[in-house]
Amino acid sequence: LEKAQRALAERDVQLALAGKAGLVGTYAHDFNRDMMQVSEGYAAIHGLPEGTTETSRSEWKSRVLPEDLTRKLAVERKAFCERRGDYSVEYRIDRDGEVRWIESRGFISYDSDGSPQRIIGVNIDITEDAAEHAAGRVHGSAGAGGLMASALQHWLLAFGQASAQLRQSVARLT
Repeated sequence: LEKAQRALAERDVQLALAGKAGLVGTYAHDFNRDMMQVSEGYAAIHGLPEGTTETSRSEWKSRVLPEDLTRKLAVERKAFCERRGDYSVEYRIDRDGEVRWIESRGFISYDSDGSPQRIIGVNIDITEDAAEHAAGRVHGSAGAGGLMASALQHWLLAFGQASAQLRQSVARLT
């Protein structure tokens, strides 16, 4: 149990460092409340005041570009209907008059009757990658931004797999 707790603490530090770079932020949304708990990185990506640890789902919706909000919510609904454990979607937000591209990955938990109970997710600011792609460059191959985003996406995939394994280990020990 001590080893698992140490690994979780180390993972939290790694994620905090990535968040401070302004590229990655995490959130947790409980469907019984309109509020979302958010990390420092999430607040930075979304242009929220420093020290913000909570925002409402309604406030989040107001930041998403209207043409992307419908699609983002449809992806979530489809994942819920199919009882999938996760989903991934890209959308744009308005951050103080600047359009930013977000890749969102959510992990869904369901209650005993199969209704979505909670989403724990990560937002990745992929604006530089999107701009490079729009400029006709090969995704992830031009510039430090693309390389950083590719490395970060690889790290997040490994992080997600390790976190799932760690949660299973902790559950077996308790």
